Amino acid sequence: MSSNGKQPRKPSRFLIITVIVELVIIGVLAWAVLQLRGGIEAAHVRDRQATEMLLATYTLRQSSDYLSRFARSYAATGDPAWRDLYQQVLDIRRGEALRPKNYESVYWDLIEPYRSNAHPLLYPQSLRNILEGLPFTPAEMDLLQEAETESEGLAEVELAAFEAVEAQRPEAAVEALFSVDYLRAKHAIMQPIDELMIEVRERIAAEREDWLTRAEGLLALVIWASVFAAVANLALLLAARRRYTRAEKLRPFSNQFSG
Repeated sequence: MSSNGKQPRKPSRFLIITVIVELVIIGVLAWAVLQLRGGIEAAHVRDRQATEMLLATYTLRQSSDYLSRFARSYAATGDPAWRDLYQQVLDIRRGEALRPKNYESVYWDLIEPYRSNAHPLLYPQSLRNILEGLPFTPAEMDLLQEAETESEGLAEVELAAFEAVEAQRPEAAVEALFSVDYLRAKHAIMQPIDELMIEVRERIAAEREDWLTRAEGLLALVIWASVFAAVANLALLLAARRRYTRAEKLRPFSNQFSG
């Protein structure tokens, strides 16, 4: 009991329900905000992974082009420097030589010493190992495997052309490296790479669209929850004002009886 002998007034049912509703709304707001934050972080990760996947795929295509260029240059000139460059590209891709920093950028088109200064050698890492460490789907990995297998097969043709050059038959080497069969073999490498890059772009775009749709829903939830919270707070204020006004009206009568 209170000091004046009256029972303390219990909270009204309206007040209790309003407080519960507010707590639920606060919980929903906190959950939605956390979901938005986690989604934004995941979107950044997916964008970074998409960039890495496309760069790694492009590196496979780029290395195949460099192998063809250096093989043809060796067949046309007989200069062993071109064969050395060819072997370096092959060794780096297979992880049998140190991989330059930012190798997926411009590298072999640069001349020394700028090339070595801008792209210092780091550590051996095969392209296959890099690709397997990225979140490709099984179907995308099949395309990568197909392209890499075809590229290794074409390397055997190029090595056979090198033997023809060393056997003093450069015409046969040039003919082999510029033949229709060689172009078809090159197509067999590039087609799965082209399909893969398109699939990765489309998949990432679809995932981004799904996330944006979900984010719009979460944002709408935050807005409506905020509106409900504002309404609940306004209702609480009106109820408190109404009770205060009623108490003020009754105070003279209570003072008269107490006097």
